[in-house]
Amino acid sequence: MTLRPISVPGDVVAADPGPRPVLSWVPIRHLMIDEDYQRPLGDTNWRRIRAIAAAFDWLRFSPVMVAPVADQPGVFAVIDGQHRVHAALMAGQTEVPALIVAADVAQQATSFIAVNAQATGVSPLHVLRAELGAGNPLALAMRDAVDAAGARLMTAQTSAALRKPGQVFASILIRRHVAAGRGGVVTAGLAALRASKLGGQRRFWDDTFLAPWLRALADVPLAVGRADLAAFLDQHDWVRIRAGAERMRAQPGYARQSVHGIFGALVTAMLRQWLASVASEVAS
Repeated sequence: MTLRPISVPGDVVAADPGPRPVLSWVPIRHLMIDEDYQRPLGDTNWRRIRAIAAAFDWLRFSPVMVAPVADQPGVFAVIDGQHRVHAALMAGQTEVPALIVAADVAQQATSFIAVNAQATGVSPLHVLRAELGAGNPLALAMRDAVDAAGARLMTAQTSAALRKPGQVFASILIRRHVAAGRGGVVTAGLAALRASKLGGQRRFWDDTFLAPWLRALADVPLAVGRADLAAFLDQHDWVRIRAGAERMRAQPGYARQSVHGIFGALVTAMLRQWLASVASEVAS
């Protein structure tokens, strides 16, 4: 055995770690999951939990991170480790080692993001849910932009069969536009979709249509403030146009472009043509 002492080169880095946490064994019955920022457990999560329980071994169990629940003495919210806690209970354990930190709900959500944002199995929707719980300004702006259109920004995955028109799961797309200052594009695009005949069809609320549609509005900002955008959407057979983009993608000249990109370019060109025709009618 070769042992090496713990040492660091140079000066100590100045940091403010906050109140020192307490390491303790906590009864599982005293642990709760705050659904304002924690992800719900789906089939994939339960498979993972059962796998951990089946091979349960304290040598593989790292302490979970928890925080006291305000106004409920002795009760703790699990910030990190809900899979491990459920697995421990499934394996017949009644207590788990826990790192108890002093954190309010917003701080808990922020900690969840920091610990889990890069973890496998933590989707962008899970991160968004935690950001909203932490009061993250960008996340709140994303929700407001979608709400203003009469739609709903979702924070948990569900099967395609259960999704409904008006539910927006494309959080990465919405984040990109809002972060770039295009919250108005998001609101205008979703409001027009909701008011159109397409708005009652679930498939048009997916990323495959929303991405090119919002891209076109970003590329043609003069269209964003128009009250008749729904009419533009109703004038075209978007399923046929999407199929045309797929056929174009198969041609040699478009080999390096994605179907999304080709579809978006087509929507942009059509939107510009529509604006020009509307302006021509007004002028005449």
